[in-house]
Amino acid sequence: MLIPPAVQQSAPVKPEPGPVAKLLATRGVVLSLTRKAVGALYGKGTVELERIEVSNGTDTAHGLGFHITGPAKSDGEGRVVVEQEEIPTLLSALDRFQVEAAKLAAGDADTSYTLTSHAGLSLELARQPGGVALTLRAGRGEAALTISQIAALRSLIEKAK
Repeated sequence: MLIPPAVQQSAPVKPEPGPVAKLLATRGVVLSLTRKAVGALYGKGTVELERIEVSNGTDTAHGLGFHITGPAKSDGEGRVVVEQEEIPTLLSALDRFQVEAAKLAAGDADTSYTLTSHAGLSLELARQPGGVALTLRAGRGEAALTISQIAALRSLIEKAK
């Protein structure tokens, strides 16, 4: 049975994996993995950051690892590695979120703002019952940070570069 052309949709385009993901997916090669803790933020959940370096002896790639856990022990957790090339986008999004957070808190804006990295890190700035919060999600992990912690998160990311 033929589907009419108006109903056919092309498959979504998957982004090309970055250098860290490519090295980690390589089979049959000995890898060197270096992880250096950068810091953590505690809100409704925990966001831990670490600088990651992967090397196979000839190629080396850098990234930023996020470990996100919910506030309760039974809540999920998730890990994601943001490629070095995505960090400037992440930093500019945090700058925008900082400006928009004040507008959301004052009631001058009605919308939420989101960013999702290629690796699956999701950031959402939105008004919540307790005020405006930045929610980070990775895998099953979710943590909410206050407006004042947006600058602290940006500072940790800058420190890890």
